Amino acid sequence: MKRRSIWPLQVRQLIRSPRGCEPVLSVGTAANRFYGDRRRSSYSQVTRTLTMHKRTLASLHYENMPYDGVHFHILKRETPGHTALLKLDAGSQQPARFHPGWVKLMVLSGELKVDDQTLQPHEMLIIPAKTAYTVQAITEVICLAISELDGAELAR
Repeated sequence: MKRRSIWPLQVRQLIRSPRGCEPVLSVGTAANRFYGDRRRSSYSQVTRTLTMHKRTLASLHYENMPYDGVHFHILKRETPGHTALLKLDAGSQQPARFHPGWVKLMVLSGELKVDDQTLQPHEMLIIPAKTAYTVQAITEVICLAISELDGAELAR
């Protein structure tokens, strides 16, 4: 018996899985419960729900950190760590500090000095847990920071 869909043809084609088998959002599935009952939704409402949003790094809203010239944008909060973008103005510095867990830094643009190591775009540095380090932006820098655990303390 062929299953009849209540979705318009264009919407069913839009939300099919990559292999083109069953629709990703079919009535009664967990995905449908997640997105809500869309049976009465218009085509534009469904496509708006499923659209990815492309943004540039410059267009994101960065919040200020307690250090001059250092800003951050949280991408994902996890328990207990987080993933964020850091934006450092040219010449800005952070005092020596350490984190309770490891931190991974990947420079996306600019030039960053971490202790005695200089990082260029697309270079990554893993800082072990409870290791004191200083950060200085040689040029304006945007970097991806992934931390295992939340929190930081100034080194004494």
